[in-house]
Order: sequence, then C-alpha cells, then structure tokens
Amino acid sequence: MLLRTLMTPNFAPSSDGSTPPASPPEGQSGTETPPTPDPVTPPAGSGSTPEEQSPSDDGGPKPTPQEKAAADAEAARAAVHTEAAAYKINLPDEQRQALGLADDADPILKGVTEHFAAAGKSQGALDDFMATAGELAKAGLFGTGFDPAAEAAALGENAAERRTEIESFANAVKARGEIDDGEYGELMSLAATAAGVKLVEKLRGWMGEKGQIPTPDTATGGGDDVEAAKAMARDPRYGVDRDFTKQADAAWQKAHRKR
Repeated sequence: MLLRTLMTPNFAPSSDGSTPPASPPEGQSGTETPPTPDPVTPPAGSGSTPEEQSPSDDGGPKPTPQEKAAADAEAARAAVHTEAAAYKINLPDEQRQALGLADDADPILKGVTEHFAAAGKSQGALDDFMATAGELAKAGLFGTGFDPAAEAAALGENAAERRTEIESFANAVKARGEIDDGEYGELMSLAATAAGVKLVEKLRGWMGEKGQIPTPDTATGGGDDVEAAKAMARDPRYGVDRDFTKQADAAWQKAHRKR
C-alpha cells in the first residue's frame, strides 16, 4: 500500500475539475528542440560560398578578363577626339620605318591627326588608315621620294626644336591676322622639309618690324648689330613672347635702318 501511494502522483485538481498534464520526466524540459539542419557544402571546385559570389548588375555572369579587354579596345576605337593630340598613332615599328616616321611629333602625323579631329573621325578610322598606309609603304607603292628621317637628319640633332620654332612663328603671324588659313597651311608645310625650315629661318632673320625684307644696299647697321638681331630672330621666344618679339623687331630695324 505504501509503495502504491509513493508511485501515484498527487495532483491538486484544477478549478474546472480537469486533471493537469503529467510533468515531464526529470532532466527533460517541456518543449521539444527542433533538429539542427546539416550545413550547406558548396560544390567542389567553386572556391567560394554562395554568399561570396557577386553576380553582375544584370544578374548574369561577370565578363572574363579577355572579354573586358576586348570591350575596352572596341570603346577606344570608337572614341572621337576634339583635340588632335588625343589621337594615338598605333603602328608597328616596321610600318613606321616604311613610312619614314621618326616619332609621333612628325609634321605629317600632326597634319593627319588634325584632319581626323576636324572631320570628327574615330580613333579606329585613324588606325585603319595608318595601317593601310603602312602596308602600301611596305609594298613600295609610296614612291614620293620624301624621306622624313633624312629630312630630320639634315636639320641635325635639334630638328624637332627647329620645326617647333617654325610652327610657333606661323601661329604667331596667323594670330596677328597677317596671313589667312591657306597661307598658314603653306607656311606650316615648309616645316616638313629641311630646306623649308632653313628657308623660313632665313626669312625670319631678314624680316623687319612690319614684315619687309631690307635689301643689302639699305643695311647700314654695324656687323655686331646685325648678328645680334639675327640671334634674336632665331630665338625660340620670337613669335611666341609678344614683348620679346617687339624687341627683336626693333633690333632688326636698328641694324638695317635705311639711309
């Protein structure tokens, strides 16, 4: 009887007369714990978890480095520049040699890039044009007899500087309204040859303040004055620096003052 009493739970009846549920066994809570899901393992060889993957903006796969490089090259070919200096001369060395191009500062290339900028042509159009010209030159179809490398050699080591002086001079007289566009183009074309550069240098050395060229019989200045005036006329600042140009012109007038 005692054993039965100890084994029988002693409940207090609820207020509504029902019997409350039995208590869970000792050491267990009344709420069951849901099972823990197995961890998600990424596919073999993926190298990253799904959270680390970064899809492209449109939800598709990111482009490969090769595809990105091809897209960048296509965009570069489609570019249209407003400044001639922004164009690039993309030519292999053998085609440059065939065309006789010493460097990108060559007057011929300068004229070509200025044309493409003014015409609103793309970088790709320039690339195709220069590639065709290079192939024609390699085939010997450009029999003009003009050799830019030889012309540069004839001007010496400072060929580029001497050509730049001619361009600065041409720009200065055009800016002053003394020559029109056609005359400016002709003057600039002289910078392509050694003889043209030397001719303009001599003309600059002879020119007076208003552009006149004194004849030998009207030159009465001393030899030192004449040489000094010539040196100022050859100075790179002539035609660029307005004040220096006025001083150089005045020195030339003094050295070649009429009788």
